[in-house]
Amino acid sequence: MKKRYSEDLDIFLKRLKFKHINIYHDKSSEEIFHYIKEYKNKINNDLDFIYFLNCLLKFINNGKDSHTKCKFKNNKALPFMFRFLNNKLYLVESASIYSSYLYKDVISINGVSIIKLIKEMRDAISYTTIGHLNSEIEFNFSSVNGIRYLPSIDSNTSTLIFKFSDNTSIELDIDKCDSFILERENYLYDIQNNRLILKYIACKDMDAMNNFIKNISKLDNYNSIILDIRGNGGGDSSVSVPLIDFIKSKNLKTIVLTDYNVYSSSTFIIDSMVNNNAIFIGSEIGTTMNHFGNISSFKLTNTDIIVNYSTKYFYYKNGEFSSCSKRRELKKLEDYRFKSVHFRPDILLDNDIFDIMNHRDKVLEKALSYEFEE
Repeated sequence: MKKRYSEDLDIFLKRLKFKHINIYHDKSSEEIFHYIKEYKNKINNDLDFIYFLNCLLKFINNGKDSHTKCKFKNNKALPFMFRFLNNKLYLVESASIYSSYLYKDVISINGVSIIKLIKEMRDAISYTTIGHLNSEIEFNFSSVNGIRYLPSIDSNTSTLIFKFSDNTSIELDIDKCDSFILERENYLYDIQNNRLILKYIACKDMDAMNNFIKNISKLDNYNSIILDIRGNGGGDSSVSVPLIDFIKSKNLKTIVLTDYNVYSSSTFIIDSMVNNNAIFIGSEIGTTMNHFGNISSFKLTNTDIIVNYSTKYFYYKNGEFSSCSKRRELKKLEDYRFKSVHFRPDILLDNDIFDIMNHRDKVLEKALSYEFEE
């Protein structure tokens, strides 16, 4: 291993040991040393190094901390985005120039089977639910370095060739292509079938939340509420409080829509709505109810790699959330420590590739037609 990587690896291990709430809870120093020894001769460049670090993190924490990971300081988005459904990678959003490839599934990239590449990507992803794994697969395949850091892809390549199952292909010049960024609006509302639909996709911007509450407080022509938190990857949990309080104050039947991208602090919304006797419709969320989180970060000196790490552990005990930020507190949790508490909706339902093609949202349709028990 080159000196610059050895130095950064030393910084990486020492800082995590000091800063993370309990990064080495599951592995001995000897086990970690042997893992590094087996891998170190495979590192030839920065992309190899960051892939190795993420694999190492997964080995150290057994995949139990999906918040602690290494990311690229600069990572260019591709001009299209993917969905991973039924073990197939579909192109579902794109710049107009690639619209003829929409809804096709990728079978290889630069001549390497997509099955092999997904296996390599999975090896470097820490996850506590399959939903979060799928989300990370989609995100990485929609970015340049998310693909180039995979062992079977030449990290110096300036061209990515995506071959689809119908034998068509896209040849992408990485340096010349524009990124595709899908802008999604937060804080949307609508009324359909006498149900107030609230779309909430990010726990951020308290001013915007307060303005949202002000606007929806003026509405009165509805008799139930649909809270759509699909795609909400978390953020500042305190931002959700006014919305939760608003829904509870109405004392109306409520349905919550979930998907695999519901993550991190969004679990606090779920907890509040469970206690409000809401009905949940959608797919399994992207995190366990008990999880590491409250991330901070540091940068490695030689490689400019950003390391996100957890400073707290949130656990779900007797129907209530608690958290700890000290290792000695974590060790006292005993039976509740690291035992996965999964949340599953009352009605398990998700949109498939045909729904996406036809711009159909059968999850929302189900919520709009759902008949509450008296």
